[in-house]
Amino acid sequence: EKLEVTANSRGQILKSGEYPTNSIFYVPPISLPEGPVNVGDTWTMQASWLSLEEMVPFQIDMVSILKNVWTCGDDRCAEVEVSAQVDVQGPVNQNMAFRSVWQGKMYFALNAGTVVWSRVDSEESLTTANGLSKPACEALPPSKDTVTLAPTAASVAR
Repeated sequence: EKLEVTANSRGQILKSGEYPTNSIFYVPPISLPEGPVNVGDTWTMQASWLSLEEMVPFQIDMVSILKNVWTCGDDRCAEVEVSAQVDVQGPVNQNMAFRSVWQGKMYFALNAGTVVWSRVDSEESLTTANGLSKPACEALPPSKDTVTLAPTAASVAR
């Protein structure tokens, strides 16, 4: 499946396929500062969207910190630490407790204007008004095991 996305020089999404502008497809994939920054500087990003099916309102609050600038081949890369929290907004929040926390790092090639490496770990949990909860999902450290992702014969037969 192909999704054509148009963004401006600040990474803000101007067009994302045929999706509505209030969908997650219009949330910038990275947070870029308003202007030049120095090592140690911090900037923030806040974005809101509605889930496509249930129209549940979400909001992300992200903090980015320029940690260092490195030489990356012929380019220079900004090492950026990111942390974020996603919350459910409005009256829906009274019926459930949703928690999503992100923490990670990216290397952004300054001349190329692109992310060359990133890793973000996240943890999510959801507890409904009746006390039922879905277990938190947590990113695991990279494994050296080789795995095959394919449906089993039993799941295909269903």
